[in-house]
Amino acid sequence: MYEQASTETQNEILKEFNTSLNGLNKFEIKNRLNKYGKNKIEIEKGNAIRIFIKQFSSPLIILLIIAALISLFIGQKMDSILIISIVIAGGILSFLQEYRANKAFEKLQKMVKQIVTVKRNSEVIKINSEDLVPGDIILLKPGDVAPADIRLIDGNLIVNQSIITGESKGIKKISKKISKPSNIFDMRNIIFSGSWITYGEAIGIIISTGKNTYIGKLKKKVKEEKKESKFYFQIKEISKLIGYLVIAITTLVFFADIFIYGINKILILFLFVIAIAIGIVPEALPAVITIALANGARKLSKKDVIIKRLSAMEDLGNIDILCVDKTGTITEGKEIIVNFVGNKKFAKMCAYGNSSLDQKIRRKFKQDNVKVVKIVPFDPFRKIGSVIVEKGNKRYLISKGAPDFIEKKCSKTIEWKKYTTKYRVIAVAYKEIKNKNRYGTIDENNLKMAGLFLLEDPIKKTVKGAFELAKKLNVKIKILTGDDPSITKVKLNEIGINESVWIGDIKKEIDTNVEKYDIFARLTPIGKLKIVEELKKNGHSVGFLGDGVNDSAALRISDVGITVNNANDIAKESSDIILTKKSLYSILEGIKEGRKIFSNIIKYLRYTFVGNFGDLYSVSLLSVILGFLPLLPFQILLANLLTDLPMVSVSSDNVDSNELKKPNKWNPKFILLQSGLLGGIDSTFDFIFIGFLFWVLKSSINSIRTCWFLEIIFTEILVIFSLRTTKPFFKSKPSKSLLIISILTIISTFPFLLLPGFTRIGLISIFLIFIYSIIYMLVTDIVKLIIIKKT
Repeated sequence: MYEQASTETQNEILKEFNTSLNGLNKFEIKNRLNKYGKNKIEIEKGNAIRIFIKQFSSPLIILLIIAALISLFIGQKMDSILIISIVIAGGILSFLQEYRANKAFEKLQKMVKQIVTVKRNSEVIKINSEDLVPGDIILLKPGDVAPADIRLIDGNLIVNQSIITGESKGIKKISKKISKPSNIFDMRNIIFSGSWITYGEAIGIIISTGKNTYIGKLKKKVKEEKKESKFYFQIKEISKLIGYLVIAITTLVFFADIFIYGINKILILFLFVIAIAIGIVPEALPAVITIALANGARKLSKKDVIIKRLSAMEDLGNIDILCVDKTGTITEGKEIIVNFVGNKKFAKMCAYGNSSLDQKIRRKFKQDNVKVVKIVPFDPFRKIGSVIVEKGNKRYLISKGAPDFIEKKCSKTIEWKKYTTKYRVIAVAYKEIKNKNRYGTIDENNLKMAGLFLLEDPIKKTVKGAFELAKKLNVKIKILTGDDPSITKVKLNEIGINESVWIGDIKKEIDTNVEKYDIFARLTPIGKLKIVEELKKNGHSVGFLGDGVNDSAALRISDVGITVNNANDIAKESSDIILTKKSLYSILEGIKEGRKIFSNIIKYLRYTFVGNFGDLYSVSLLSVILGFLPLLPFQILLANLLTDLPMVSVSSDNVDSNELKKPNKWNPKFILLQSGLLGGIDSTFDFIFIGFLFWVLKSSINSIRTCWFLEIIFTEILVIFSLRTTKPFFKSKPSKSLLIISILTIISTFPFLLLPGFTRIGLISIFLIFIYSIIYMLVTDIVKLIIIKKT
């Protein structure tokens, strides 16, 4: 549609929309309102109930709820209450985080009600922008925000369309038809909704409204492309594996025990295998995940990073490529005057207008006390503005503007091109002028160049440190910008980035060049989207920082979308993380924090599966070999409860620096395989321990159950300190909370030994069991290091 509208003449486009320069009549307006609807984009509001229910929809949560119901059915009320409490607490924490973020940031682009000037029925009238229809004739002036997509049919404008294309400078728009535009940069007669007019007056025809505008289509794309978090996808995968394992093993144990003990023991055997099943399920995982993510979100909020989607914390840690723009991220996003080269007398006499440049000059150079006779406003088409001032008995005409335009007006110039490689240059020229009643552009001739204002958008002070941190974290930064390639390259060279720049929209060559280049300039929104898509196809986890409507598609499809607090609402809707300050360093700190969270969650999985698999092997096989149940169902559940307590504190455990050096990828099958091997060691120690008690010491059944219960508590808590690190355990410092809770858990175990089913044992026996458990922990640590080295 845009391409066709751009290539048509005034008469052709008026004919296409069945309108005229006199505008539409009431009958046509009514029909078109019925056909196209109001010129607005509906807002999708966050639904609290839907958000709350979503927190309990993952396979793992469902598995835990089933386990809780089974526990309740077999009379283990305390275990059931504990599991449900963990599930509910984790769900509430996740809900509160997501709901608050939704209330604050989940808004789609809303057309602000504004009054616009249109021509209808040959009359110029003012109407609400929501009542615009395709075919309406609209009058535009400086300060207006385009309320819909418009094709200019008369006049020229300067517009800022950074919200659409990312270009920071004003763009000249014309009313003539365009021949064969290849992209939106070439459509210089189309003004997109959301752009604002900075100079000139023109007449245009509305070509699309509401959901059919460029913004509206982006909103639709945002809504359709709901991405699933990699984090939750991987949790689903591991939950499925656990579910299959539970069904397979408990079924096998159940029928094997019926064969050994007989059908008359079916109830106790059913309770036994249910206890084993519950013991396999990592019921503390939701609590560990939620606490870890919430703690990370809280820490990052102090560093100007607000987490909208809680699971994005973990996804953030997996990023290996971060795509960012230049303006406001690498640079400060605001130009400053660095210097004036030349006669400063005229730098102090040239800025009496109201432009932003004049204001900057007045802040930099105190203006002389002169009489202002006349101001000739800056004309973006001529790229010159002038002022006539009187000082003493002399009058001066002082012009400033683009140096190539000023140079044409001068009889005497100075060298300026050498400065353009680093700065934006504004030239100042002057001449003495005679007193007369009228001055105008005709007087801007035979000038002398007085000097040059040198302006730049300075590099942020934190950027160099951010790039150094990115290197340490093995995160590749790719710069995607709609800005001019030469300016982009110069600014990046200042921080030591000398890579080649890809210029223009990405088409057929994207697949071969997306890895080759790290700087992409003059990109369209589709170009940004294609780059992110291709990087993801190549197996990268991609973070994308953007703040305009033009960025929303790329924000949505990236693994982690990042925007800023003052961004466009569609960009906020599309993002997972909001920055209160646009800081590259803050994002990288977030990546670092995300990797800590990932590491701690993996610690829990590694630990819980090693202990659970070991106990599973031991309990299942010993129930067949010994001729009696080595642990009663309530003892299995109690051991599972006690050994899970320290693991909640793992969510905030210290993390070794080597685990932050690169993204850690989930591999559920490998986690289970590794846990299975280490669980085999656990089971071997159990067999030796039970064998010694049963065949050598001839201990009673209750004595065996008591000693083994205590050994399970000791071994599973001690092994935490081995499995929490990939280093030898003594080379990695655990958090204080993990140490304290582990000690308290061991102490709190002893009162439970007074319950029926246990028997009293002496201090020497307890001491020997503890020493045996330390030996097990040391052996596990050695085997762990061998497995890590091999894999």
